[in-house]
Amino acid sequence: MTIALAPTDLLTTGVAPPHGVVAAVARPRGTPRLVVLVLALAGLALTCWLSVSVLSDPDFVVGSTTPVVDGLTIFAVFFVAALMIERLLEPFTSWLVPADDAKAAAASDRDAATTALVSGGSSATVNTAVEKAAQSAANLAEKKWQRSVTMWAIASAVGMWVASSMHLYFLSTVGIASAARWQEVLATGLIIGAGTKPLHDLTELIAAKKDAAA
Repeated sequence: MTIALAPTDLLTTGVAPPHGVVAAVARPRGTPRLVVLVLALAGLALTCWLSVSVLSDPDFVVGSTTPVVDGLTIFAVFFVAALMIERLLEPFTSWLVPADDAKAAAASDRDAATTALVSGGSSATVNTAVEKAAQSAANLAEKKWQRSVTMWAIASAVGMWVASSMHLYFLSTVGIASAARWQEVLATGLIIGAGTKPLHDLTELIAAKKDAAA
């Protein structure tokens, strides 16, 4: 991922940048995204295996389905589980992948680049300031992305443990009876870990279709 920062992005609309000042393109520094994704997926795979192995369910039978409750109340328990995980992890969001320093650096470097542009310094000095601002912006964007991936992975992992320990199986609840238990735990953990919004959107979609058919 690259971040492009043009001099016009730092100036008031209609103000032309000094001659010789060009846009800066920066790539974030730090751990490559592919490595972060591989580690997150490996952690989820390990969590799924452990949760299924440690928290067994002798009553689980492939091909069986949970009796479907009329209406949307079948999603209530999954919604509550997702809400619980959201609230549980909320205090740790800024602590797990801190971004305050990157945010402060991005704001400071952007202000410095703007000042350099307005003060009419040499093109070399201004270009250096713009490049530094672009680099800081790229680093901040990367921190935010890493935080999102980290929180998603942790929430999904917690969701798998909740699904396995409480015997919550989303696939069989919605009528998919052919899934093995590890598939149920994986799918339910990912769904719960995604938060309450996807479940809320799903219930709204089902409700809208039901109203349209009535």
